[in-house]
Amino acid sequence: MKSRMLSLQSQAVVWWQARQPRERLALSVATGILVCVCWYLLASGLQQNINRMQRQLPELMHNSFEIAAGTRAAPPAPPVTTGADLRSDIFRLLAEREQPAELRALSVGSVEMRLPAAPGARQLETLHALRLGSGARVKSIQIQNGDDGLSEVTATLERQP
Repeated sequence: MKSRMLSLQSQAVVWWQARQPRERLALSVATGILVCVCWYLLASGLQQNINRMQRQLPELMHNSFEIAAGTRAAPPAPPVTTGADLRSDIFRLLAEREQPAELRALSVGSVEMRLPAAPGARQLETLHALRLGSGARVKSIQIQNGDDGLSEVTATLERQP
């Protein structure tokens, strides 16, 4: 193996010395540029990951402190259905959460719900809790973001009989 490496090295030296000075310069410059481009691509990718992680760190630390302190909100209750229509179940769950919303029954197992403007994360948490609490699935969702950082959500929930 060592003799093979020495053979390749001597062939490379012979090949390099057979080049004209102008060719050597062009190859050296091209190799330098290639190394710089590769280094830049590697470094910029790493820097983007570092920046992303630095932005996420405070939130993750806050979450870990909440979990350690036991103040993290309990997971939503398991699906509880009363056997009534979906609109009644959604209305009951919204009343428990003290969340205002417009409900329109499309059928016994389908409801269109419009949540007023609120922070987007809160809207999605509400929708997730309603989905789990009623045993329904989100058939469609439309989110409209306002300039003030608040979102209005219109969703169609559907439950199979």
